[in-house]
Order: sequence, then structure tokens, then C-alpha cells
Amino acid sequence: MLSFLVLGVTFFIGIFASGKDTDETCAKAGQLLDNNYRSQNWQEPGRFFPLHNKCNAGYDMIPVWVNPALVIFAVLTATFICAFIVAATKRLKAHRRESQIHVKR
Repeated sequence: MLSFLVLGVTFFIGIFASGKDTDETCAKAGQLLDNNYRSQNWQEPGRFFPLHNKCNAGYDMIPVWVNPALVIFAVLTATFICAFIVAATKRLKAHRRESQIHVKR
């Protein structure tokens, strides 16, 4: 659950890293907003993965650590879900075996 929660928080941070006003966020970072670049790459800010929202070709408003963290937490979440399913299946099989042994006696 914790890895899934952290995955959600990281995604939330990445989505809202650029703020409401792209011009203002780029200016605060000391970067010029290249409208020509943004019009050619209009699909980048709307993607779910990898997260990008660039002021220009050289500066991304999404922190560098967000996309690798998303991958790591997604893999951890999937691994823990698989481990939970395996453990639950083993526990259920063991419980059924115990029930059958008690019934036979």
C-alpha cells in the first residue's frame, strides 16, 4: 500500500510541478518560454508517462527525479501485489489441506 501511495504522491507532484501559469514558472526558473517549440511538441504536457512540460528544448519544468521514481514505485507496487497474491494463494491452499485432514479424522 505504501509504494502505491508514494507512486500517487510522486505522480501528483509531477503533474502539478509546472503550476498554473507556464510563462510564470519558466520565468521563475530563468528560462525563456519557446512557444514555437511548445506548439511543435504540444502532446508532451498531456502524456501520463513520461511526464514532461518543457519551457524550451533544454529545460523541463518536471523535476528530473519524478520519472525514475514513477518507474521504481510502479515496479515495487506490482512486485508487492504479486507477492501478496502468491502468499494468499499459499495460505489458502495450506488452510484447505488442514481442513481436509481434520475432516478425514
